Amino acid sequence: MDDIKKNQLELLPLKHVLQSYTKAKLDHMRRVWNVKRISHFNKADLIDALTIAVPQMIEHHSRVWDLDLLQIAKKMVANNGMIKSEEISMENISYLLDHAIIYEIENGNQFLMPHEVMVSFQGLIDHLEVHRIAKRNQEWHQLTLGMLHYYGTLQVSQLIDLIASYTDYPTEMDDYISVIFEARAFHADLIFDQYGFSDLLVLNPSWVAQEHKKRPDIPFYPFSKQAILKASDDAFVDRNKHYRSFVKFLTENYEIDHEDADEIVSECVVDIKLGLNPPDLVSRLSERFEFTSFAEVQPFMDQVMGLFNNTREWILKGHTSMELRPQEDKHLQPLPGEKAVNKPSVTSKKIGRNDSCPCGSGKKYKKCCGK
Repeated sequence: MDDIKKNQLELLPLKHVLQSYTKAKLDHMRRVWNVKRISHFNKADLIDALTIAVPQMIEHHSRVWDLDLLQIAKKMVANNGMIKSEEISMENISYLLDHAIIYEIENGNQFLMPHEVMVSFQGLIDHLEVHRIAKRNQEWHQLTLGMLHYYGTLQVSQLIDLIASYTDYPTEMDDYISVIFEARAFHADLIFDQYGFSDLLVLNPSWVAQEHKKRPDIPFYPFSKQAILKASDDAFVDRNKHYRSFVKFLTENYEIDHEDADEIVSECVVDIKLGLNPPDLVSRLSERFEFTSFAEVQPFMDQVMGLFNNTREWILKGHTSMELRPQEDKHLQPLPGEKAVNKPSVTSKKIGRNDSCPCGSGKKYKKCCGK
């Protein structure tokens, strides 16, 4: 890498950049570009093969890249092939380095494109057809993220059927799979396993998939396209009126600012999606909030119940407990060989001093949270 650092402002030939990599790194690059019939090559032959293949593969891969990648390339071309580290995410940097689209200078503070790579992008970034396809790919990726935010885990066939309902152009399975896998590599924002694609917050895709199967007669909640696209933002939180009410309750009754209260309620929403029931939530929250009297507990519980009943859950196919309450018992079907497990009731009621504490500790309320 010393020769590269000596020529920081000059775009180096791709072969020169590749010569600074180990054989293992070059083998990895061959795999990510899916270059065939060169796995047995020695380092020198690998460098020669990749020097030819990478510029060619850039044009081919333009069919699976999204607008985000093209915008980065366009920005670099306009800046003589350079970009600063603060202008690009670590996930994007990792992808571009793995593909020899960029190389590092100044200890990772700046990156440059090899000369042949920049020439290849110059011929692509303003091509109308490339932009049309990239725009489609971007929409596929955003719709996928948004649906997984609400549904948790989906098989590829389910994703394609749902995407078809939001678009007015055909969604071919092979094209979609190629695009989403490339987006997953570039953005690192999806999980893929034997159960399909999952939101990054899903800890147990098997559980979500099984819960979906128990409800064959319940359709996925019909969100608008705008709602799905909005949910694709990794900072998105569904702050419905019950969410906002809980945040307001915390700020008005406890010494906590709005930002911290919002973070706590956001964590509660994730916990609900992960399968925690109201006693679990109260138990966790009791570690942060002290109840000094019985009168404080009931309104707190009311807020927890309201949030729980009105949070859109992965296992309920994007519905809330409140929406499905009239039909959940009718439609919930256990898998073969599995006993039916009813979801705990979350109806709010007044707590007696001698009743079991709702936090789930097993103690009487007067000796637990009602002290």
